[in-house]
Amino acid sequence: MDGAARALCHRLTHPCDLDLLMYFSRHPLALLTRKDLSRGVGYHRRHIKASVDALVAAKLLQRCSSTGRPRAELYRFTPGVWTTVLPGLLQFASSADGRQQLFQALQS
Repeated sequence: MDGAARALCHRLTHPCDLDLLMYFSRHPLALLTRKDLSRGVGYHRRHIKASVDALVAAKLLQRCSSTGRPRAELYRFTPGVWTTVLPGLLQFASSADGRQQLFQALQS
């Protein structure tokens, strides 16, 4: 893993961060509630909130509140400065071995 990939991984602190990152890479524009996200990736809503905040802070995700659906937010996947690093990381995370290694790294 190169320096940029390591820098990105240091911004991810919980397995939920990685799962949401993968989710939003597949759904780059989505209007969802935290409950929707919780069902989509399988984590408790408090983990969803913390992970969304981490992805926003890393400039990987933008969000804005909606006036239509109760408590729904519009999420936009924005790789920004991570554009060159993200495809390799997501590909690595897509394999069972890669996912396990990343989860272990996040937990240590």
